[in-house]
Amino acid sequence: MIRLLVTDLDGTLLRPDKTISDYTVSVLQRCRNAGILTAFATARSLPSAAPYLSRFLPDVFIGYGGAFTMEKGSITGQFALPLQTVERLLRCCAIYPQVAVIHANRQDITLTNWKAEADKDPAHYRYTDFSVLSPDAYFKISVRCSDPDVVTRIAGQFPECRLQLYSGENFYTFCHAGATKWNALKRAAASHGVCFSEIAAFGDDQNDLEVIQNCGYGVAMENAIPEVKHAARFSCPSNAHDGVARWIENVLFKK
Repeated sequence: MIRLLVTDLDGTLLRPDKTISDYTVSVLQRCRNAGILTAFATARSLPSAAPYLSRFLPDVFIGYGGAFTMEKGSITGQFALPLQTVERLLRCCAIYPQVAVIHANRQDITLTNWKAEADKDPAHYRYTDFSVLSPDAYFKISVRCSDPDVVTRIAGQFPECRLQLYSGENFYTFCHAGATKWNALKRAAASHGVCFSEIAAFGDDQNDLEVIQNCGYGVAMENAIPEVKHAARFSCPSNAHDGVARWIENVLFKK
């Protein structure tokens, strides 16, 4: 029996044009009406995920790659990076010219040294040169780097951080070592009395792998990377074809 559905956003629930279809929203609402819990588990920040939460508000929102959990508008879990670690990490990144872009994610805004990004999307980004850092909670530091060896070198100096890679991108994320989607999901499931065997999880990339492996119904998107497909017990159509919603209808509602 499936009591909780958890899905990644980009490459999974979201179509390639970064939208959620009306069909998918209707299926998720049908799950809610049937008493099935829902969760979004994404690397996106809360402001970045806000348009999708306005389309459908799940019972559990896991953001920043697992560093932040919210239920019914209340924060129920967070793994923020220590401010001293953030300051050291920013100084370290500034040494390497291969690191072209730095993002520091807070709950309310993402600080960035990329002025064009801040000018284009001021609701989500605020430009800074990182010379002064306010003592807020920082959930992750993301960098765009042309040399993966440089990122590995930096990561070696921060054992208290977890380095998250994304397939096909030169974008890398440093977060608290305990901040994973799986750790956040375990706590959320326990608070609702849900066993891991009762969870269906959908994903496509590296940061979904642990969730796919450990849930009773691990479902890989058709567009998922090979490692996720190998780990999953089930598969569904691609995100371009509303794969999550189609699997739910076929399995839970026997369409």
